[in-house]
Amino acid sequence: MPLFNSKLQNFIGPGIIFAGAAIGGSHLMSSTTAGARFGFSLVGLILITNFLKYPFLLVGTRFTASTGMSLLEGFKKRNSSYLPIFLIVSLVTGTFTIAAVALFQGFF
Repeated sequence: MPLFNSKLQNFIGPGIIFAGAAIGGSHLMSSTTAGARFGFSLVGLILITNFLKYPFLLVGTRFTASTGMSLLEGFKKRNSSYLPIFLIVSLVTGTFTIAAVALFQGFF
């Protein structure tokens, strides 16, 4: 017995399933919880965040597509001191991200 009937599979298609897998459960839970708690009061913050984030995502994907290198390889090739800086920034932002998700989920 298939998980979905063929009509539903044709409607949602592979693209929407891939997008759902790429977004992940934490984003789905965080966004719905934040929406339920704060309504539309966070829309401005979300728009600003995406507006500031988009150029970096665009440059990163163009770099990897044109050179065939990952961003970490590009950082290392440019200057070997970029990798420790990247690690520190990733650890700090990752810690704050986990704390923010936990805060909005009501774990604290």
